[in-house]
Amino acid sequence: MPDKALSRWLTRASEQPAFHDRLVPAASGEGCVVFDHIDTPATAWLLAVILDRHPQAKRCWILVDSPKQRERLAMELELWKVRSEILPDPPVVLLEGEVSDPEGA
Repeated sequence: MPDKALSRWLTRASEQPAFHDRLVPAASGEGCVVFDHIDTPATAWLLAVILDRHPQAKRCWILVDSPKQRERLAMELELWKVRSEILPDPPVVLLEGEVSDPEGA
């Protein structure tokens, strides 16, 4: 999808009442936008809608549960033409006899 077409599509989504009304405080600088309980597959799309509507935003923090989710979100954001950076977890110090969690790797 060309960038102009993508931007038009995202703008159309952001103009829907369900999104527009919630984005107004962030646009005016009077507040922040919090979307709780977003399905994981919709997170990148929602972020693309928000950032398309507010291109002046310098930072947008997304909190996820695991490194796998962070990497997946970064890949999906790339598809929506959103530049992202992943902050790594701090190193985990294992005590003697402890085994690292394979799910967290």
